[in-house]
Amino acid sequence: MRYALLTMILLSAMIAPARAADSTAGRDAAHQHYSQGVGLLYSGDAPGALAEFREALRLRPNYANALNNLGAALTELGRGEQALGLFEQARGLEPNDPQVELNAGAAYLQMGRGDEAVAICRRVLERRPDLAAAHLNLGIALADQGSLSEAEACLQTALELLGSGLQVFTAADATGSRFEGDRQLGLQRMSAAGVQIAAAESLAFEWCGTAEHPRFRELSQLVRHRGY
Repeated sequence: MRYALLTMILLSAMIAPARAADSTAGRDAAHQHYSQGVGLLYSGDAPGALAEFREALRLRPNYANALNNLGAALTELGRGEQALGLFEQARGLEPNDPQVELNAGAAYLQMGRGDEAVAICRRVLERRPDLAAAHLNLGIALADQGSLSEAEACLQTALELLGSGLQVFTAADATGSRFEGDRQLGLQRMSAAGVQIAAAESLAFEWCGTAEHPRFRELSQLVRHRGY
């Protein structure tokens, strides 16, 4: 259920391991485990994803993406309360990331706390009214509460973005539902309407178009070291 989800080491005895984790090799290894975890999460292997995300966090304790997706995996396993703590840590590192808030909304929905899920989606949409995933998630949360007409309107809003002359993208790892089947149906409907379904980080690179873009190097560094 992916709704398109540390402390600093202070003891002198841990200084050497902490420095090792800050090395380029440590960052690369953490990113490899993170990428493997994302693949496992997409394929439905939440327990396997947990192990990969935890290893990524062992190497890079402040890896916001790993914290976020570890929370998403825990939510899929019905451990929403534990997931919320991870989303809170991730939000502390990436306070403006809507994915983290939407994932927290998924955890609240999974726990039967629909009002809080709706509130989160509305808060995200105040800042990002163009975010299709937020409209989709709000629709799912409202439908779960029985507000079917408003839920349908939310989905229609996402679809109507297509008619505005814009190409609409939805990050699969920023969408979700109380039930995985509902999430898949929502994504399938959006895809059939022409919405491009992708992972958040791949979308970031596509915004640049090519490696010749003047800000490609800057974006590459932001994505690679995001949450470090």
